[in-house]
Amino acid sequence: MKFASSLLVLLIIGFLLPVHAAAHRSEDSKGDSVTVERFPRSLGLASIDVVRFDPGKATLKLVTPRSGKRLQRVVEMPQCVTAVACANASFFKENGEPLGLMVSQGKMIQPLRRVPWSVFWIDDKGNAGISNRREYRRGPARKRTIQFAVQSGPRLLRKGRIPSSLKWSLARRTTLGITADGVCVLVVTSLPMTLEGVAEFGKEKLNLVEMVNLDGGSSTQLMVPDEGISVNGVPVAVGLAIYR
Repeated sequence: MKFASSLLVLLIIGFLLPVHAAAHRSEDSKGDSVTVERFPRSLGLASIDVVRFDPGKATLKLVTPRSGKRLQRVVEMPQCVTAVACANASFFKENGEPLGLMVSQGKMIQPLRRVPWSVFWIDDKGNAGISNRREYRRGPARKRTIQFAVQSGPRLLRKGRIPSSLKWSLARRTTLGITADGVCVLVVTSLPMTLEGVAEFGKEKLNLVEMVNLDGGSSTQLMVPDEGISVNGVPVAVGLAIYR
């Protein structure tokens, strides 16, 4: 009992203390600008995994469970076998029905949902952005050819600012962000963080100016086979995969 209590205290301290600035970085030798970084947390109890990719060179797709299954861990999804990295994506119902807009390889899988979530999108020119529902409908959806889009929330960074409306909660996080020069960044935390905490990390450590929260908690998961990175989670309805 004493050991369990001590371990709980260490875990709490581990995710409340700052993230170390040093990171292990591995770049793809093929030059497609896919970079994997691991930021260790204090006490060495966990890490924050970061995958940077150029939306004009790498390809981002939505992936789903194998035929006959509604839910599956991303490590088991067939489309993730050849991916550089696979993570969970947007929210879903208990019956496995995904929620929110989904566009992959230029095809709309599911329409925009009338909820106050934001849309992370990539067009056919390799431009990426994050827009609220109304902005997306009036802008990117009409004026651009969208190749990839996923609707989720809340928005964590808008033009470099953290919204004051973020609610306090502790959970593992999966997020997508964009730097000022248009590089896209997937962030996955293996121990709980607050929304504000992961937003501050994205802004201060990764130089993100835009960032949106995806499904998290027990759904959070990541696999990067070449780096031996595996963050396990529960079966999910949809994942996202980054390809060379």
